[in-house]
Amino acid sequence: MNSFADLISEEVIATSLTSAEAVQKVFGPCNAFTTMTVVECTCTNGDEIMKAIYQSQLNKTDIMKVFNPPEVNEEDVHKILRSVVLANPNAPKLNADFSVQFPAKQGSRTDTQITLLVPRAQLTSKDVNGTRLYSLDVTGEVLKEDQLFENYRYRFDYPGDLKDDKVAVVIDRFLRPADYKARIKVLDPNSNAEAIIEKTVTVPELQDTPEQRKAKEAAAAMLGQIKDDIESNSTRLRIVPLANDLLSGIQHIETLAYGDDIKGVEFYLDGKKIMIKRQPPYTLDLDFGDVPRLHRIRAVAVNEKNEAITGDELVINTGNEPFRVRIVTPRVALNVHGKTRVEMAVNVPDGKRLDNVELFLNDTRLATLFGPPWVQTIDIPKTEGVGYLRVVATLKDEPAQPPVEDLVMINTPQFMEEVNVHLIELPTTVIRNGHPVNDLPQAAFKVLDDGKPVKVTKFEHVDNLPLSIGMAVDTSASMQPRMDEARKAGSQFFAAVMRKGDRAFLVSFDTQPQLIQRWSPKLADVNAGLAKLRAEEATALYDAVVYSLYNFVGIKGQKALVLITDGKDTASKFSFEQALEYARRAAVPVYAIGIGIHATEVDVRYKLSRFCSETGGNVYFIEQASDLGRIYGDIQNELRSQYILGFYPATDVKPGSKWREVSVQVSEGRAKTIRGYYP
Repeated sequence: MNSFADLISEEVIATSLTSAEAVQKVFGPCNAFTTMTVVECTCTNGDEIMKAIYQSQLNKTDIMKVFNPPEVNEEDVHKILRSVVLANPNAPKLNADFSVQFPAKQGSRTDTQITLLVPRAQLTSKDVNGTRLYSLDVTGEVLKEDQLFENYRYRFDYPGDLKDDKVAVVIDRFLRPADYKARIKVLDPNSNAEAIIEKTVTVPELQDTPEQRKAKEAAAAMLGQIKDDIESNSTRLRIVPLANDLLSGIQHIETLAYGDDIKGVEFYLDGKKIMIKRQPPYTLDLDFGDVPRLHRIRAVAVNEKNEAITGDELVINTGNEPFRVRIVTPRVALNVHGKTRVEMAVNVPDGKRLDNVELFLNDTRLATLFGPPWVQTIDIPKTEGVGYLRVVATLKDEPAQPPVEDLVMINTPQFMEEVNVHLIELPTTVIRNGHPVNDLPQAAFKVLDDGKPVKVTKFEHVDNLPLSIGMAVDTSASMQPRMDEARKAGSQFFAAVMRKGDRAFLVSFDTQPQLIQRWSPKLADVNAGLAKLRAEEATALYDAVVYSLYNFVGIKGQKALVLITDGKDTASKFSFEQALEYARRAAVPVYAIGIGIHATEVDVRYKLSRFCSETGGNVYFIEQASDLGRIYGDIQNELRSQYILGFYPATDVKPGSKWREVSVQVSEGRAKTIRGYYP
């Protein structure tokens, strides 16, 4: 206490009765609804000041730890134990009937389908706010000649209203014909009851089924079609789609080129020409940077006169927005007229129905499609000037969901300057006397872009906007004692915050992040996702931040990510700096909740705080999961008291340029928003 008092100004000391009171005025919480100190709330670099103070306190005790033995990492131990079949002699026993079938083959391997039937009466269900689920964890080993051949793990969830007397666990392993021994552990995570099964399995060799013979014939026909395309000398260029959704770093780009008049291929990344290849194969490696972000790849084929003749375009890292429509081909249409085949792709959210897909040439609607295949041949007249193809998809009986669309420019010059018309949105909270303020007019706000005032072209209060909220829950092994409270508090939070028109998703993370529940407007779906959470293995915190924020790509309006964790990162592929940069680019407020993270864990607290301060969110540190309800109430109040301010950057701000700092000034109180953006 005395060391803290030495840091306080004489002015504060003079207005305080005791040194303890003075310390509380400076280093105590700035209000009853947050754990942030007065220093952090009022000083520009308050988080850095507190980090330095914490570190100095920590250094006093660190020297005493030099001779301590290294601590056992409980998460690593759990990871090893969960990957092998080990019986727990003290666990309640489950019965499980074993059977095996060989229904199909895959190449030279036989589908070995193992079915385990577990009595439902022996299982314990998990209830989350009225949504009940049964769960089973399966760990298995396959031994060949008494040596471990392969191992596997599965998670199974079953609806609570299941009527069958026995719950079926079906495991498919593709094995070559031989004799094996199967060792399987079935665990009910809700009661820790388990069954251990050990059986000998003889895998036979199977002949091709009629369906497989048809598939091989279809593959041969496809190869023949490709051969015919090549021999027909029709001029086409296609970019081979990339395998993964979330891409960063060096990626190999391949193309398929058809036509003798293709003499080279130009490659563009985000509108900038990267290179031209004059000899096949027309491939290259592109660097997408350290963190995933949306990129547009374009390949343009040229003839011997260096004239553009055809091309293709691919957009990556487009997010997991459940309702999307896209023109697949043509993507690069430099000189299109006459009969033209337009292919489209539509992604419809689970449980929703598509009303129609409309295809436009400029402002003229040419076709309305009510079902697949999403293909239409249209007649494009030969005219001067640039035009566009536009496709619009609409859901049935969903007035709250606006239509989505995609657009492709046609008959464009080979080079068109990219114009930055991107609206920058600033989710902003105003705090006055420790409470959010929600009744300020637009005139009360002033936005500065790199220190210069800009015109506010968008001003909305979140009461008028649907809320899109994600929750990322740490399910590493150390969270096991807290999972029940985390599920219960999460369900109560969503029940309180979600209104008609809102939607949410749920991510769990241990050694890697996993999307437990996709975007859904239904509270029951979110509760079902919460019921599936179970704690095991390590903590990939930074990967979870990146993956969770990726789900917001393409999402408009009010957004927020709630992040719950109890410790430092131990397993991420992304570094803290990379995850922080991605959070900056995503511009989604992050509300981080650290459970049981002590004041001496300075680095962990500092990094969680940075995710929040850079994005306009908030950080909370609590000792136990039972305090989550109070924190959720604070977050809910802030989310429903935000403003969305929008502005367009100046014309000299080019896409891809450096990070720009933004700030919001307000006539009364203190404004909190994202710290900046990348154009």
